[in-house]
Amino acid sequence: MTPLLAVDGHHLLYRSWWGFSEKRIMSSDGSRDLTGVFGFLAILRKTHFEEAPDHEIVVVFDGENAAAGRQA
Repeated sequence: MTPLLAVDGHHLLYRSWWGFSEKRIMSSDGSRDLTGVFGFLAILRKTHFEEAPDHEIVVVFDGENAAAGRQA
């Protein structure tokens, strides 16, 4: 059985967006900030290669009304 690496997608995306705050990564035309996407994939890739190279990866994001459910 292949081990599984489960990732909290919202947490990683939030961390990626604000963790690269000193230098923003912009699209080639300068119209879109891609820092969060770049950081998300960079951290996920590094973690996979360094910590869990033999694991399959599953990234899970909260559902549409997850915040309301947590507050209740």
